[in-house]
Amino acid sequence: AVRDYLLSPLMVLFGGLVIAWLDFQARQKEVEKVNEDAEIAALQVRSLLQVDRSLLNALNGIQIPEGTLKRSLQQVIARLQMHQPPEEAARSLQGLPGNITARLSALIANSARITDELQASLLLTLEQEAHRQKLLRSKIRQTLALVRGTIRLLQGATAAALAFVLLSPTWRTFFLQDIPHRTLMTALTICAVIASLYFEYEVYQMG
Repeated sequence: AVRDYLLSPLMVLFGGLVIAWLDFQARQKEVEKVNEDAEIAALQVRSLLQVDRSLLNALNGIQIPEGTLKRSLQQVIARLQMHQPPEEAARSLQGLPGNITARLSALIANSARITDELQASLLLTLEQEAHRQKLLRSKIRQTLALVRGTIRLLQGATAAALAFVLLSPTWRTFFLQDIPHRTLMTALTICAVIASLYFEYEVYQMG
């Protein structure tokens, strides 16, 4: 039976790191979704305003998946329907990530103070930026797919090596025979985990 008291703290450490990493990934995916939905909204709003000059009707016509941005846009629409000033209504979009979202928020906030010609120019710029962002995102994803594959391979090799050490009686006895060896194993394990998470974080930042 395994009675090595170092294993319990290691398992607790791993569990905490896994939970923290999963939470980080969930937040990153939410940010990515907001950015993608904002790009879709930006591509739609100019076409909708060309048909109907009403900003409220254009916002009502935007079709994006359920999520944070859609809920925020619905709040903007509700505020406009209650005849709140556009700058007040646009506050529902504040705090959301992404350059496209910020530009859309600014466009809504200043809609009552700009001419139709300026609004059309700003919408064209917004649409071009959305197209550029989508193309850039596509290229980045293709590049990062290879990087992520390499990282997964290294993570798998590290996990296999650690599992071998913990399950092999000879190696387990070697690393857990005294405090210095236990400390060495802990330090190596922590360094491997931190390095893995660091590279994952850098990849997510680039994505």
